[in-house]
Order: sequence, then C-alpha cells, then structure tokens
Amino acid sequence: MISFERLGITPPRLIWAGCLVTLLYAAFSLGTYHPDEHFQILEYAHMKLFGTPTPDHLPWEYLLQMRPGIQPFVAWAVGKGLLAAGIYSPFAVVFVLQLLSGALSAAALLFFYRTVRDDLRDENARCWFLLLGFFLWYLAYLHVHFNAEMISGNLLLLLAALTMRCHRAVGRREFGRGVLLGMTRYSAVMVVFAIVFALLMNRIRHSRLSSTDTVIGVFSSCGVALGLVLLSRGGDFAKYQSLLIGDILSISAPELIALAVTLAAVAVVWLLCFNQLHAVSISPALARSKGIPVGWLDNLFVVIIAVVVMLAIQWVGLLIINAMLILPAAAARNVAGSMRSYHLLALIFGLFSGVLGLFLSYFNAVAAGPTIVLVAAALFFGTFLLRDKNRG
Repeated sequence: MISFERLGITPPRLIWAGCLVTLLYAAFSLGTYHPDEHFQILEYAHMKLFGTPTPDHLPWEYLLQMRPGIQPFVAWAVGKGLLAAGIYSPFAVVFVLQLLSGALSAAALLFFYRTVRDDLRDENARCWFLLLGFFLWYLAYLHVHFNAEMISGNLLLLLAALTMRCHRAVGRREFGRGVLLGMTRYSAVMVVFAIVFALLMNRIRHSRLSSTDTVIGVFSSCGVALGLVLLSRGGDFAKYQSLLIGDILSISAPELIALAVTLAAVAVVWLLCFNQLHAVSISPALARSKGIPVGWLDNLFVVIIAVVVMLAIQWVGLLIINAMLILPAAAARNVAGSMRSYHLLALIFGLFSGVLGLFLSYFNAVAAGPTIVLVAAALFFGTFLLRDKNRG
C-alpha cells in the first residue's frame, strides 16, 4: 500500500497542488464539455452585450422561456466588467467563467473535506481523498467548466457537508424532526407553526361558531401547551428557558439581520396597505363593497403578527410578548387624535420603552425584558392619567 508520508506528501501540499492544477485547467482548457455551455450561456450573454445574434437565432429553449437566467447573467456581468476595463475578448470571458467555476469546485471540495476529515481514519486516507478529488483526470477537467451540472453538483456537495455538520451540532432526535420539516433551526420551525396556527385561528374566527375572544384564548393556550410539551420531551428543557423569560442581550448579528429584514417587510406592507387595513378594521362589509380583498388582508395581518411574535419571543420571552404587543398601542390610543398619529405614537412608545428599558436593566443589573415592559406600562398609566386630566 502506498505510504504518502514516506513520499513527503501531506494534505496541505495536496491542497495547494490541487488549487494550482485547477488554475492551470481554467487557463488552458479549450472547448466545451457540452454545446449548451456555448449556445445556452455565452451566446445569450453576447446578445445582451452587443445585440447579436438576434433572439430569432437563439436556441428554442429561450423562446419558450424555459431556461434559468442565472448563468447567462453571470456571463453577461463578466463581459460587462471586461468591457469597462477595456480588456474584453471572448477568450477572456471564458477564462474568467472557468476560473469562477474552478474556485467554486475547489471551495466545495475543501469544505466537504474539512467536514469529513476527522472521520477519515488516518493521514493516508485523507491524502487519497484529496488526490482523487483534485487530480482524477475527468474531475480536474470538469471542475472548471461553467455548466449547470457542475454548479449543481458543487452545491449538492456543500449541502451534504452542511447536513452532516447540522447532524453533529444537534441531537439525532432534533435533527430528524428538522429533516421532516425541511429545517434544523427551532426558530424557523416556530415561525412555520405560528403561521399555520394563525391562519387556522383566523379561519375558525370567521366561521362565527365561537366568539373572537374564545378562539384567541383556546389557540393561545393550546399553542403554548403544545410548544412546552414538544420542547420538554426528553427532559432537556433548560436550553429553551429563554423562550419563557427572554434574553435580549444574546441576540447575534444574523438574527439582527433577520429582524431588520422583517421590519423592512412590515414597513412596506404598512405603507402599501394602510388605507385598506384601516377600512377592514372599521367595517369589513363596507371594505368588501369597495372591492377590497378583506379575507386576503385579514390573513396577511395575522401572518405578520405571527412572524413578528415568533422572531421576537426568544429575546423578549413568552411571558412578556403579549404586554409588548398591547402596551405601546394602548398608551398611544390614550393620546392620539387620528389613526395616523395613533400608529406613529405606538411606534415611538415601543422604541422608547425598548431603549430606556435596556439602559435601566443594564445599570441596575436586572432582566431586560421585564424592565422594558415596566417602562411601557409606566407610559400607559402616564398617558391614561393625562387623558383623564384633559377630560376633567
């Protein structure tokens, strides 16, 4: 059996040599693996850049709009960049595309290697893995070709590596549940269940078989009970305790991005649908007579509420989230003179409660979530007394 150690061959050296071979293939590999690389990608990008060939001379798939546009767009972007730099040529476009494809292939192979490295029994097995992955002649040739099959294969390899890492990061039981739902993060599962519950609750509420208060009470209690049962199964409930009391200081950068995207989406919906939602809240029958899609807007509203609650619940906590939904709006209602001022004041009160509550909790070494709620409650009682005084 070949001993790579005796030959002075190590995994790092194979990685460097493999990347160099991939670069050489990208520079000197001629022709196409399949005619589609030219007729379905390069030719269409050339038409977008220079107007030739005309659409009538493109393959029939484009006339039927059945080809994805990602690869032609990448080829067009590369050509556009080369034109701007004054170094455009068809050969330069092909070289850059092959270089990008080679980089993706090398990255996917190395990511998978780092995932399974500890599972390979010794250094010799790791060297064989890298040797076959980089230097097997047809793989070295295919790595640099800019076609859909190679890109999808690399993405599949990345997905396999991510799946293996997720399997190791969570327990087998949690991973199995995540696979069934197509996700491995419990926060995403919570959002999906919240949307389903919200739509089902809305459907039953409109059936008029029970009052709105009864439906909300039944679904909220059942939802909380079901969540606690599922999370406590197996006796490992301690890691989910933050869902009850919240931990706003534990938020990470990706979670902040998710919240920012959600905020932007809610703001867009509010700006586009404010008048329609206002009409539906006042009189659904009148709104329906004006051609407003009452059912669709109602479902959209409950879905937005469900998503916002599920995203915020792990930082605010289940026991406090209801107060944060009600108190800023209730305080704004005490002093608002119009619907628009009502919305604006509710937003201001919510932001003020959050910022001041964080400051107070930090300097007094107390829980952030309850402190924010206490500030919001103080705003409510203050505006209530102000309204009562003005009436008197």
